[in-house]
Amino acid sequence: MDSFAVECEAVGHRVVHGGSRFREPVVVDHEVTAAIEELTPLAPLHNSPALRALRDAQQALPDLPHVAVFDTAFHATMPDEATRYAVPAQWHEWGVRRYGFHGLSVEWAASHVRVPRLVVCHLGGGSSVTAVLDGRSVETTMGFSPLEGVPMTTRSGSVDPGALLYLVRERGLSVDELDQALEHE
Repeated sequence: MDSFAVECEAVGHRVVHGGSRFREPVVVDHEVTAAIEELTPLAPLHNSPALRALRDAQQALPDLPHVAVFDTAFHATMPDEATRYAVPAQWHEWGVRRYGFHGLSVEWAASHVRVPRLVVCHLGGGSSVTAVLDGRSVETTMGFSPLEGVPMTTRSGSVDPGALLYLVRERGLSVDELDQALEHE
């Protein structure tokens, strides 16, 4: 097969969880990489592979700027009442809130279907439903992590927290076993 050269001006990277910090695309530097690494426990199936790909791409293309775009960024417009869980205020201070996911997909759909009120269903390996008002996210089924919401290919979707406490207390499941089941089974 013939090889060909492609001129690139930058490299874009999709990162699933940007927390509350990353609301826009950013040029990746060591500080950004460290921040993405800190968010990895919130989306381990997604942020870890994204970081590996980012590092590989930076090594392969060191002279190009690398830009990270975040699935959570589109949902930064959700009103405060849509981001808060009914949990102790301390938890919210620790970052326990609804972030929303699939934002890049939802933003694309909203940019192509320009109506005041829109419901976007992102259906695939991961699935979510988002309410969009005037091009902005106002509510979504995914929350703190990509686990919440409708059932997905390997992820459980929303489960009554009481059922999870029961499995830990009464059936002896460890946190790792619970994580494995919710993320992969």
